[in-house]
Formats: sequence, C-alpha cells, structure tokens
Amino acid sequence: MAWFFPLLLRLASVGITLLYPAWGSINAIESSGTDDDTQWLVYWLCYAIFNMIENSLWIVFQWVPGYSLFRIAVFAWLALPQTKGATFVYEAVLAPIVSILRREISKNPSLDRTFNKEFAQGANSGTTSQARASKLQSALDNANSSFNRALEKINGLSDPSQKKKAERAFDKDVSRINNLAARS
Repeated sequence: MAWFFPLLLRLASVGITLLYPAWGSINAIESSGTDDDTQWLVYWLCYAIFNMIENSLWIVFQWVPGYSLFRIAVFAWLALPQTKGATFVYEAVLAPIVSILRREISKNPSLDRTFNKEFAQGANSGTTSQARASKLQSALDNANSSFNRALEKINGLSDPSQKKKAERAFDKDVSRINNLAARS
C-alpha cells in the first residue's frame, strides 16, 4: 500500500500539469478568440521555466517534504481558467523581466538582430514567402516583357551585323539571368 500514494500523486501530476493543459491548448487552437491562446501560451512558458528550475535544483527539491503536493497545487493554479495564474505570473513577474531583457538586447546590435529581426521573420515566414513569390513573379513578368521587346527590336533590324550584335547581347543577358537563377 506504500506504493499507492506516490502513484496517485504521479497520476495527478501528469493530469494537472500535462493532460489538462494539452486539452485546453487544443481547444484554444480551435477556438476563434485569442484570450485562451494567450493563457495557454503563458502556461507553457511558465511550465518550461518551472521545469528548468526544478531540473537544476532537483537535488534540493527531492528532500522537501510535500514538494509533490506543492507542485500539483502550483500547476493547478497556473492552469485553471478560474484563477488565470499563468497570466498573473506573466504580468507580475515575467513581463518586467522580458522588458529589461529587451532593453539590454537592443543595446547590442548582433543580439538585437538575432532575437528581434530573425524571430519576426520566422513569425511572418508564410507572409514573407508569399511576398517573395510575388516579387519573383513580378520580376519574371518584367523580364518576359523586356525579352519580348528585345526580340521585336532584333527582328526589326535590317542590317545583318547590327542584328548579329543585338542577338549576342540578348544571349548574354539570357545567360546572365540563367546564372542568377541557378545561384538562388
């Protein structure tokens, strides 16, 4: 019977810290509002930070009486929509720390570029890809009309030497564009 209470604590811990929040996250993804999205994103952020601290200090926490019950209570408070504990922790603790970190990061150009611009590009990667595809299509359309005009001009030349010279220039342009396309 000594094994029953630790097993019960473990099952409760998994249910409260992982299963319930995972189900809430799935529901938030499928809902049209964004309030629940924020709650669950912040919950998972708190979960990650808590686990980093817990893993680093486990040698101490394993000897604290009632730690498992405390952990379950903390995660229940963080996860339950009635308490919105995760949102409270973010607004009271994490947001001020993030604000300080952002200021410090912005003072270092390479860190600023890494953390701010690249994350923004990643967040907009779908939009960025669409914008790139649109620019590429526009460039191809412009090149196509330029080639058509150049070919019409070449065909309109009556002097064979000028025509040959224009054809070579045209072939060079086509070759240059092919090389650029092959590199990208």
